Formats: sequence, structure tokens, C-alpha cells
Amino acid sequence: REDYPGALAYAERAQRIDARTPDIYLLMASAQFALYRTSVAEQLARKGLAISASGSPVYRQLQDLLARIAASGR
Repeated sequence: REDYPGALAYAERAQRIDARTPDIYLLMASAQFALYRTSVAEQLARKGLAISASGSPVYRQLQDLLARIAASGR
């Protein structure tokens, strides 16, 4: 089931608990992208990159998401 608003609400609650977890930003950015909110998705993905370890799986996923955002042109 694709409940992007629900996923976003879940991630926002998690962010309030621990804003230094890059996986949360990946989830929020992915949900925003799925909801066609590309500028917000890009900002969240960049924030996630800034706090994730270079070369980590979440870092690579955030990079991939940024590439998809750029390619979408939305």
C-alpha cells in the first residue's frame, strides 16, 4: 500500500525524536518526491546527505534519490 502521507507523518514524528538520523530524511524525501513536492524532497535529501557517512548505504540511496529528482524535471 502506498500511504505516502502516512509515511511522511511517521517520519516527521521520528525526526522530532532524533533529527540526526539520515534514514529519516531519506524516508521524508522519498515521500515528498512521491507526492510531487520535488523542491522539498531535494532539500530533505541534501540535509540527509549532510549528516550521513559518505559511502554508507543511506548516503548512496540519498544520492540516487537526488539523481531521480533531477531527472524528473518536476
